[in-house]
Amino acid sequence: MQGLARAFVDPLVIAAIKQGKMGRIGIMVIEWSGLQNQKVVVPWTIVSDDKSAHQVAGAVSAAPRLTAGKTSISGVINFGIFQLVNSPVSARRHVIDISGDGVNNSGVERPEAARDRAVAAGITINGLAILNEVDDLDIYFEKHVVGGAGNFVVVANDYKAYGDAIKRKLLQEILGLNISNHMSWELKPT
Repeated sequence: MQGLARAFVDPLVIAAIKQGKMGRIGIMVIEWSGLQNQKVVVPWTIVSDDKSAHQVAGAVSAAPRLTAGKTSISGVINFGIFQLVNSPVSARRHVIDISGDGVNNSGVERPEAARDRAVAAGITINGLAILNEVDDLDIYFEKHVVGGAGNFVVVANDYKAYGDAIKRKLLQEILGLNISNHMSWELKPT
């Protein structure tokens, strides 16, 4: 959670949001684990400047940690579909971002079924695979989780690398670029 909070207030992320096509993004932050364990940490919020980015980061930092345990990727995809379909925020593009450290092991539905339903609804699913528990989780995400237009998977080799990985992921989603581990492009912080 702290890595996500730091990413939202990173000057490059804020600059990317301001310099993007719309000059703002609509987000909801959900913490999740098992089939019935999805919690909205930040309700639908428009992020357009330093103040709104810091508000999101503060809410994420202050959120108590949801008990870890089972992993229901299909459950969080279905929860995300519901949230997007019922969102008060109008958007040109809908994306479900999934950060995780394990394979789907909770619920009766396979992640592919939920993913295919999301893609059929025009939703893209991107992933961030944290390789602490499962060495080839990025390959699992590519085969079973991500889908839709321009989907991708970012890798964090361990929990310590999550902050940098989520920053790369946010920049790639906001800017629509393929951002490498070594950000050698230039964006003017504002």
